[in-house]
Amino acid sequence: MYLPPGLASIISAMKDTLAAERAARLRAETRYEQETRLRAAAQRDAEREVRLRVEAEHDAAQLRAENARIQQRHRDWIATTSSTLVENLAQFSERLLAEGIELAFPSTPSASHTLAATQRRGSSSGAAAAVHTMAVDY
Repeated sequence: MYLPPGLASIISAMKDTLAAERAARLRAETRYEQETRLRAAAQRDAEREVRLRVEAEHDAAQLRAENARIQQRHRDWIATTSSTLVENLAQFSERLLAEGIELAFPSTPSASHTLAATQRRGSSSGAAAAVHTMAVDY
């Protein structure tokens, strides 16, 4: 097809303009795709951070509850151990006092009889009663 010389230069310029516009459009689309991918990755990272934070808070709550249980068991153990220790010390003191009384006053039958009776009853004031009996007997 025949084109006049002026028209050929206009068509050539239009082709160049279309090629430049097409290249610009491709660059803009590529940039938009990159920004969209970056935005989506940032969104996924933010969601992962939130999920990790929720899991960490849940774990922290479980650890606080476990610490509370451990502390309560520790307090219970101390209470049990201390009461057992006090009972053992009281019984030991009574035995020592009884043995001391027996050693100090070996010939007194009423003192040993009173002491044996109080030990059978398990009275914590048995040793004191025995001492009082000993004082009354002499």
